[in-house]
Amino acid sequence: MSFPQTFIKKSSITGLFFFLLFPVLCFSQNSEFILTSSNGDSRHPYWSPNGEQIVFESNRDGDWELYVINSDGTNEQQLTDNSFDDRNPSWHPTRSQILFESNRSGKFELFTINVNSKKVKKISLHNFEFEPTTARFSPNGRFIIFSAQMKKDEPNLNLFLISNKGGRVKQLTYDKTRSFYASWAPDSRQVVFFSRRDTNGENDELYRMSIFNPNAAVRLTYFEMNDFCPNWSPNGKRIVFSRSVKDARPELQMINSDGSGLTQLTFTLNEGETQAAWSPDNKRIAYAGYRNGSYQICILKVDQ
Repeated sequence: MSFPQTFIKKSSITGLFFFLLFPVLCFSQNSEFILTSSNGDSRHPYWSPNGEQIVFESNRDGDWELYVINSDGTNEQQLTDNSFDDRNPSWHPTRSQILFESNRSGKFELFTINVNSKKVKKISLHNFEFEPTTARFSPNGRFIIFSAQMKKDEPNLNLFLISNKGGRVKQLTYDKTRSFYASWAPDSRQVVFFSRRDTNGENDELYRMSIFNPNAAVRLTYFEMNDFCPNWSPNGKRIVFSRSVKDARPELQMINSDGSGLTQLTFTLNEGETQAAWSPDNKRIAYAGYRNGSYQICILKVDQ
């Protein structure tokens, strides 16, 4: 499936016209709240199951560690503290347990940490030789999906699936470019991710895929530049993602789960937003926003 070039050009012109006329109006309708104010970067936010807390990574002390903060910006706490990198956290759908990647064992592997006891447990990947990244529990808690680079110095990232307890790894995609950063649909049967499989390795586009039929992925976006870091809303209706903007940092966009109804959420020019994550009630989006020289964790209210 592809769109004619005339459609793509017309869409781009229309989007530019809309952006030039209405940036203040659109951004004022979605007020931003900045949660963090650290000297380093704070990135990859992920909501707790009850929507009261957000876990994220930060390099404010020289390496990447995990932190938790209340969604109103209070009671920020450091979860991990070591000389290694603990990155890409995501919450278990029902437990006080956070999944993350760390190189504390010499290479990057998957671990969980209990928010209350701080107990860390390694997830075994049976005979898996590559380093996992951006791992996520499925909404039913039964599976974990993650990405891994299969050759160093080559952009061949692919998606892999394991049970929630680890064990044998199932490869889902076999792209020579990259398929990366999967986010679950609420049915725990589908994911959305970004890939360069149809763009000669040049541009990232969004795809929807069943984990039980990965060969039948459906392309959702058609854009001259890059669409990346998607996140599926808990009600299954919408997908938020970042879109690169020429001569500026990326902005947050939103589409329906079938790829229709494109809406731009932020208009911050050289600030930029990425790594968005929906709150459990579908009313807020947390993301990494480039503010005053570093990335901070921000929240945007979204109209229903």
